[in-house]
Amino acid sequence: MRSLLAVTAALMSCLLAVGTTATDIPPTTWVDVTATTGRIARIRTLTAFALTAPIPDIESAIATLALEPMGRANQELQLLGQVHVNRDLQAALAYQLTGPGHDAPYYRKGFFTGLAQHHPDLVRSELRRLPATWVRESSIRDVITVLAKTNPTDALALLRDMETPSLLPFLLRDWIKHDPAGALDAVLAETANSPPEQRLAVLSPVFEQLAAHDLGGILEFATRTTDPTVLNAIMQAVVSELTQESSLVFINRGHLRQHITPVRLETLRRFADRQTSDNRRALFDRLLADFGKSPSLHLDLLWAWHQTAPEESRDWVAGLASTPPETFGLLLEIDPALALSRIESAPAGPARADMLGQLTAKLARDDLPDALGMIAGLAAGPEQQAAIDALAKTSAIHDPATLAVAIASLPPDAFATELAKRFGAHWLTLHDSRSALDWFIGLPPGPARTALGETMRDALIQTAPDKAIAFIQTLEDPQERATFIHELAAKQTAAHPEAVFALIESLPPGTRRNYAFKAAIQSLTKDDPASAAGLVTSGAFGPANPKLIRIVADAWTQISAADSARWLAEKFDDPTMPELLKDQDTLFGTLPGVARHYAIQDPASALEWAASLPSADLQTRATLAAADTMAETYPQRAWDAVITTRPTEDALSEIYAEIEKQNPREARRLLENASLPDELKSRIQTGTTRR
Repeated sequence: MRSLLAVTAALMSCLLAVGTTATDIPPTTWVDVTATTGRIARIRTLTAFALTAPIPDIESAIATLALEPMGRANQELQLLGQVHVNRDLQAALAYQLTGPGHDAPYYRKGFFTGLAQHHPDLVRSELRRLPATWVRESSIRDVITVLAKTNPTDALALLRDMETPSLLPFLLRDWIKHDPAGALDAVLAETANSPPEQRLAVLSPVFEQLAAHDLGGILEFATRTTDPTVLNAIMQAVVSELTQESSLVFINRGHLRQHITPVRLETLRRFADRQTSDNRRALFDRLLADFGKSPSLHLDLLWAWHQTAPEESRDWVAGLASTPPETFGLLLEIDPALALSRIESAPAGPARADMLGQLTAKLARDDLPDALGMIAGLAAGPEQQAAIDALAKTSAIHDPATLAVAIASLPPDAFATELAKRFGAHWLTLHDSRSALDWFIGLPPGPARTALGETMRDALIQTAPDKAIAFIQTLEDPQERATFIHELAAKQTAAHPEAVFALIESLPPGTRRNYAFKAAIQSLTKDDPASAAGLVTSGAFGPANPKLIRIVADAWTQISAADSARWLAEKFDDPTMPELLKDQDTLFGTLPGVARHYAIQDPASALEWAASLPSADLQTRATLAAADTMAETYPQRAWDAVITTRPTEDALSEIYAEIEKQNPREARRLLENASLPDELKSRIQTGTTRR
């Protein structure tokens, strides 16, 4: 259905064409328009209103429509904008400045298109009044659309004047329809100094549009230019019109590079199908020479040729002095015997290894026992590795169950181990990971399962922890069992704490058990620090370890410094804790970090906690750490807190230095008012100055 604007404009054009004037049409009010129902009737009433109503009524209607939700009155506003300009230019110009609804996008669109049609001399000055935003660019585009049909050179001058080169494609889209030669000359001149990528982006759609109407003319033009960007643009246009015979001339000139894509291969195949044998061979000779450095496209082109003329493509491949990897895949399909002879005659190296891999992939799909036998007969090295990987990947995609059974029956040698390792990794990522994990769980102990250990173990623990826990209980090898438990503890303690700690307890006392316990505590602390704190001091896993206490305290502090601080204070005050624990630097060193975080979250409570610690050394260390954090925002409180701990001279110097960094005047005031010997004050200040 035609738009309201289009139908209305057509009706107005007809009325004016037969000499109808406003006086010939019965007067119509805006009330009449709003009361009209039915699309056609509304069009007639709106048109009559636009042609006969007084200008103030037109402006009142514009203001009313501008309040409608976006989209509901767009076409009416555009029509009234055009009428406004046509009927009373001065009134429309004045209304554009301050009139209610003057900034409604579709009223502005109608205003500027009407201005471009009837008063193009005013367009520039009116556009300059608009802010340099999308509003201005949108209005320039509307004007260009009008001028492109009547005076495209003026439109091009407007683009330059308004510094909007990005709108050139909008101008060209309509210009080409009316004046192809003029549009082409203009775009070539306009983009002559543009960067190649930017120029190609503008030229390509122009040549494609021109090629659709006159491909012969474009090809003739191509013979007169050596500009590589222009030739690239022409090539894209020619490729899009490959169904035309004349494009073969241009293709054979060698300009096709980088412009045949897989999307266009079917078009190319149909085109080739209509050629004589000689022409077709010349075509593919050119294409394959151009795309020798693009293996995937090289093979696609060969397949297109093979689908059209199998014998021609086979003869071409067989006639090559050597067989590059991108050609070998096709040779395997069309002449397996020749492909095998090429492998046998190829020297050892990456190319031969690649060919063996392609052969193995084909055998894996057609005859798995033959593939296994062939690979087992290869000497260990890069060629066997390439074949193993090809077999593993192909089977993981097409038939993993068959290879999984076959691997279980192979002797436990290096070949079976490497195949299992690669197959498991591919199956895990390319197919059903759950099936791959079930296969891994079912493997008997031995080199194959060990080789798969890290890859499959991590996936099993992450994606199926219940199966991992059950599987661990079946493991007999002490090292394999300990490694599995350690990884499970590091990743799943919070989700399965009872099962994880039961498995840890099943390990014999020693280093592996300790490492697993530490991993479990680190994992648990992230989600449940209180439970982790209880475990490290419960004695269930031996004497309390200050390093583990520090791990818990540091992690807990990030969540709740107050809870972490209270728990840590209890450990220092607990008579059941070994004396050695209190002397350890690892635990003693935990205090500053907890105190600093606590002071950030709650300064007053942090100082109270520091003062409550069971020894003067602990009080001083915690208070000083908290005070350092508070020095910038609470210098008085920080200084007073340190003074009350009976601090050492070093502690006083340290807090003084911290306050002085932020506020030297306040630091001097605090020191002067402190109840300290003058000699000590002097040393503190002198020591700070030397720093």
